[in-house]
Amino acid sequence: MTGGRANMRWEMHLPGARVVWVLAPVAFGALAVLTPLLPARVGPDMVLAPAALLLWVVWVLWAYPEVTYHDGEFVVRNPFRTVRFSASSAVEVSGSGVPQFRHGSRSIRPVVMLVSPGGAMDTLRAGKGVTRGVNTVRMETLAPGHDVDEIRGGGALHAMLERAGDRPPAWVQTWNLPGFTLTLALVAWAVTATLL
Repeated sequence: MTGGRANMRWEMHLPGARVVWVLAPVAFGALAVLTPLLPARVGPDMVLAPAALLLWVVWVLWAYPEVTYHDGEFVVRNPFRTVRFSASSAVEVSGSGVPQFRHGSRSIRPVVMLVSPGGAMDTLRAGKGVTRGVNTVRMETLAPGHDVDEIRGGGALHAMLERAGDRPPAWVQTWNLPGFTLTLALVAWAVTATLL
């Protein structure tokens, strides 16, 4: 998790997610370079297609999911969809390990199969903060040190709410259509390359 005093932003990823962002394409590139060394009876597609599918699944389940906060707005991204909403008292956060964000009957978790860092819940369920209308900005959204300097922290929190305005959660959901399309294409490639 990272935070900045100037832009009031933090991010939550699975452990090692940034490494996977780099290693998955590098591993596929190295495999592609080594395909000329394969025996003649083994075509490059027979190795590259399943490898591409496997690396894509690892990347989309491990590196892609995230929760970000920036000036009053959360963005929760999992492999299937992305949801944006304001930091609002109408949004509940619950769960152990993998947080679940809920607004009415709608909910989202940032990951599907994996477990997030244990400290996420303490940060997201902070009791100390500033409320204006339906919006709540929590002390832990600020840079380290603001939680001990309550006067300075409180001023920064109020400034964030002024910029964010008094707005409803505005739960906006988008589906990961490019991800679905690429997954189906890779599955089709892997099946045809290995069976035909």
